[in-house]
Amino acid sequence: MPSVSFRLTERKILLIFVDLMFVNLTTLFALWLHAVRNFTPFDMIFVGANFYWFVSFSGLWYIAAVVNSFYQTEIATDLSKIVQALLRTEFLILIAYLVIFFYAAPLNLLPRGIVLYQGISSIIMIGTWRTLYVLAAQRPAFGRRAMIVGAGWAGKTMAQAIFQHARHEYRIVGFVDDEYKKKSSVVVELHKID
Repeated sequence: MPSVSFRLTERKILLIFVDLMFVNLTTLFALWLHAVRNFTPFDMIFVGANFYWFVSFSGLWYIAAVVNSFYQTEIATDLSKIVQALLRTEFLILIAYLVIFFYAAPLNLLPRGIVLYQGISSIIMIGTWRTLYVLAAQRPAFGRRAMIVGAGWAGKTMAQAIFQHARHEYRIVGFVDDEYKKKSSVVVELHKID
């Protein structure tokens, strides 16, 4: 199987891009559902008149996701941390909406249904996407190969740090050392590191 090698910044850009794509798809779905429930024609005029929802949800999503460290590598490959960050992100968006709804917006400008539909559908869609990402990221072909220079204490420490904090981003293929007696020796067994 060929190796898919993305830099960490490329992975972050991929996560942001796909998350925002799903935010906008779920916003479109929420607008459609709102139009259907209110017997309003769902067409380009309706979508254009409600374009501010796409901008609002995309901006709120990005800010809330960054505040919750949703794009940090330690979180992006850990499913339990993703779920927690996703729920915190959606909660912040809901709080922002409620503040705007009750204190800043004229009545009937911000229908609650759109926020509810968008929030629930984005949790499902982004949660599914991120689960698939974690499953892909855990495959050996997805990690970048890494060669550690030094087979002594510093090399062992580097290997432990990679295994603890970036095990899915890097696949250690070996150690290089100028000390001949360390040749062909086992420096560290990664599956036994705590």
